[in-house]
Amino acid sequence: MTDGQRIVLAGAGDQEVSAPPPPSALGFNIPIQPGLPPGDVIFVLKTQRHESFERSGNDLLATVSITLSEALLGFDRILINHLDGRGVRVTSPQGKVINAGMTIILRNEGMPTYKNPDARGNLYIVLEVEMPNEDWIGSVDREVPFVSRCPYPRAYSFPRHLPRYYLQRKPTLNRCQRL
Repeated sequence: MTDGQRIVLAGAGDQEVSAPPPPSALGFNIPIQPGLPPGDVIFVLKTQRHESFERSGNDLLATVSITLSEALLGFDRILINHLDGRGVRVTSPQGKVINAGMTIILRNEGMPTYKNPDARGNLYIVLEVEMPNEDWIGSVDREVPFVSRCPYPRAYSFPRHLPRYYLQRKPTLNRCQRL
């Protein structure tokens, strides 16, 4: 249902008013007319803003923040709680780096359509990537030994005079090459 839509309950109004309140309480007089058919009750809907979702027809739009590591490595977690209270699990596209502003579409997770509750709109999730701030580099451990400071050679080379099966074996990495 949309903003401004009317719901009419035909014949649900009062048939007659037995004792009207004094005119000063309402600001106008209510005429007493027994025997007339009951009137209609009309509701006009007014939508409210939601803190997590925006609505466009039957589709919903939500903006969700993810970490930089989730954007680079992927994620599989509950990103948002839907309007009905259940968590919506979202999996990032496999093998794809997520850019800021990328949109994931979840089919049939939007609002139900009017007079057909089985058909639903889509849920569009816009992903925002949280980048580390300038203070982040100061929190990184600076005592990590770098490979360039390692006293051992970086690559092990086999002498050419060894038999073929020695050349096919992979050398074991020393402690500096494992970093």
